[in-house]
Amino acid sequence: MEAELDETIFDEEDDDPIAELSYLDPEADPQSSNEWQVDFCSRPILDITGKKIRELVVCDDSLSLQYTKYFPNNVINSVTLKDAIVSICDELDIPLPDKISFFG
Repeated sequence: MEAELDETIFDEEDDDPIAELSYLDPEADPQSSNEWQVDFCSRPILDITGKKIRELVVCDDSLSLQYTKYFPNNVINSVTLKDAIVSICDELDIPLPDKISFFG
């Protein structure tokens, strides 16, 4: 008797170490997500040329907002961060936060 193999097909995006995450709790009031925590994490992820990639991690205190985005190490600056924050608000259709705490 031959055993049948369970073939599982994985979505390639599931294995992508730099797949971006964007989550906003549909039951949360977008106005209540007005205090964010932000960090540009240094993780052991390299691009195809072997250069380090940084992960921008954004969340609010209730975790009803969670967002990650990846950037080459050489573009990390205040302008990149400001643009990323504005794009998160635009993408999720939420207002800019009143307060941001930075970790690093």
